[in-house]
Amino acid sequence: MAITEKQQERIDRFKAAFKSIAAAKNKGIRWTQPKNRLQTRTSLAAVDAALDLFRANPNATTLKGVTDAMGAVPPDRQAKYNLALEDLKKELDQTVIEAEPTLNGTLPVYKVKKANGKFGFRTEDDQPLEGADDLSETRAAFVQNVMSDLTALSKKIGFQIDDMKGLIEKIISDPKNGATSDKVAGSVWEEAMKRIEDKVLPAIKKDLSKLKSSGLIPEGAVLKGIKFSGSDFHKGGNQVLFLRFEEGGKEKKIAYKPSSLMVDSLLFGQGGVASKLGAISTYNIVAAQSNDKPPKDLGYGYMEFVDTQGGPQTGQDVMKVYKSTAAAMAMSYYAGLEDVHNENVLLKKDSVQVIDMEATTGMFPMPQGPHQGFVGGFIDQQWNKAINDGLKKTLISAIQAKKLTSLPKTADIEKEMVAQFEAVLTKMQDKSLATDLKALEQSLAGQRTRIVPIETRAFQDEKEGMIVLAQKPKYPIKGKNEDASFDTWKRFVEENLEKDIKLEQGAKPPETLFKTVRATTTTPLKTLRNLLVSKGVYNALRRGDVPYYYRDLGSSDVFDEEDNKIDATGHKKVGIGIAKEMETRRAADTKQIVAVFKAQAVRMVNDVNNSLAEFLKAVPQG
Repeated sequence: MAITEKQQERIDRFKAAFKSIAAAKNKGIRWTQPKNRLQTRTSLAAVDAALDLFRANPNATTLKGVTDAMGAVPPDRQAKYNLALEDLKKELDQTVIEAEPTLNGTLPVYKVKKANGKFGFRTEDDQPLEGADDLSETRAAFVQNVMSDLTALSKKIGFQIDDMKGLIEKIISDPKNGATSDKVAGSVWEEAMKRIEDKVLPAIKKDLSKLKSSGLIPEGAVLKGIKFSGSDFHKGGNQVLFLRFEEGGKEKKIAYKPSSLMVDSLLFGQGGVASKLGAISTYNIVAAQSNDKPPKDLGYGYMEFVDTQGGPQTGQDVMKVYKSTAAAMAMSYYAGLEDVHNENVLLKKDSVQVIDMEATTGMFPMPQGPHQGFVGGFIDQQWNKAINDGLKKTLISAIQAKKLTSLPKTADIEKEMVAQFEAVLTKMQDKSLATDLKALEQSLAGQRTRIVPIETRAFQDEKEGMIVLAQKPKYPIKGKNEDASFDTWKRFVEENLEKDIKLEQGAKPPETLFKTVRATTTTPLKTLRNLLVSKGVYNALRRGDVPYYYRDLGSSDVFDEEDNKIDATGHKKVGIGIAKEMETRRAADTKQIVAVFKAQAVRMVNDVNNSLAEFLKAVPQG
């Protein structure tokens, strides 16, 4: 690929800057090579001439001509023009000397090699992609190969792969992609593409009538595009996908989830817990089920994109958002939701929508003691992140954009939020709803949901994560390196476990396998061992996947993704079963939970509103 006009303009700019800085030191500097060698000349003229050759044909040879000319500048001249020469060197290092063509114009970016030996990806207007301008040759080749294979897949299946530019940025942001090989074959991306062709598209075709009858997509909708979400892969290439349908010139987007949506549907779908309690936002969810009687959960499903309607615009809207948050928190207490952080609580115009509750446990850790406002309860469910990192930041952005111009009075918030919270609790205890709610509790007890007993970062750490350790060709066991296998992995983990047990008992052995894992969890060491040596977990680690764990919501049983049972004794997210947990809370005195709600939720929302009010005053209006 010839150098682009934008790249030539860039060379012109830094050449001009080089000459300008040098001229500031010597206004009479000569920039042409004199014919009469007896005339006064400057050694920088050779650099300028070499830059002209480099601009005409940027490559390793002409680049060397420039660096040689810079090196030939006498020491006293180098000292005088040091700033100009240093700036020029920095610019040269970032300059493209090789560029590969896009794939028949189908990709929005192209791969480049820079003068400093690093590789990157640039847009057509010569802008580097985020995080994509300092790559090794292997990683850059891997990204290019994935893009090539995706382009071929798109042609084969007849659907567009949407937002390739964004996808490239997400692939590059994950250091595991192309870390050791540029081959797509054998990688999780090969699995991902195979799944689209073999699993996803046949499932969509089979489910199309259900998607239309449920109102998730219009009757005449036709699938036109698929977009990878960029989330972590699980179970060998599974990832959330966004499906773009078209009907009558209009687009409709929905999400395909490769994991069960039964729990989300029972909680926030049509006829779910939220719809029974009232005042809580619901959304359209289609959990895939078999035609058996009773139907079986097929382990995947579809859900609508929640329309945020532009977010709140007035103080009345914001107060309704706070009340909606209170209602959702009452349900969160009753159903024992988990991971209700900012990414899973969407801000709409006058309400919030809780989504993606596949990690629900049914448990609610009631805080105790004088610090109940800061630990346990809703804090353990991560509502603090939803309120402080989610609602607050989104409302600040709305104020900055002058879309939100007023706020409710902080003095009015507690009364409104507590009234809404208590109203949902009263509905939860309404005897006329007992039969319906008990049926939903029993249905939830028949589900399995994802459990995250070990933080993702413990698996993905580039140096000491479980994936890196498991993928090594050999494991050090009792001073010897043994070939990697499931058996040697178990022995490797066991040996490190024994060292860590001694460490807990006061001995001082060297840091071990569990150093990274222990930093992310309070799970007992023996339970950690069980969670790491299950066969399905080992196979996931060898593939490069973050392992998927399941919790049987009707009991305390935990399983890996290959259905192997794991003894998770002592883990804080394993309780007595969701039906018993919810039934107990439905019959409990609500005074204590109202007190916790005031100490945690109302306090946080008051602080947020006060902060927003100060910010609103500081932003010029009009």
